[in-house]
Amino acid sequence: MDRRKAIKRISLSFGSMTVSTGLISIVQSCQSDDSLNNLKFFNTTQISFLDRVLEIILPETETPGAISLNLSKFVDEYVSKNIKSEDQKYLFALIDEFISMIVKSENVNSIDQVNDEIIEKIDEKIYEETEA
Repeated sequence: MDRRKAIKRISLSFGSMTVSTGLISIVQSCQSDDSLNNLKFFNTTQISFLDRVLEIILPETETPGAISLNLSKFVDEYVSKNIKSEDQKYLFALIDEFISMIVKSENVNSIDQVNDEIIEKIDEKIYEETEA
């Protein structure tokens, strides 16, 4: 499975799009500040978990990975500006529930104690279920 090729094909299939000033400002804000102090939607636990998951999906190779590209900050900005308030609440609750489920299943105190192998297994399981 080559996710980079799949992502490129999906991107090309959507064709070209007009870049709005809102999208440009989101991208610029993600590149300009590396601190976690300016989060708009996610909390620091959620954003670090999202970083780890996105890095598994788009790892750093000869091209930048998800963490280098600040994709979690992009997602944070995007959700805060483009998702309806009631959907934001639902997403926030789902992410917290998902993190809680992983912490309980691994018998640890926090998501930071869960190693990347466990997260990769979860990713593989989700991928298998979506192919079925």
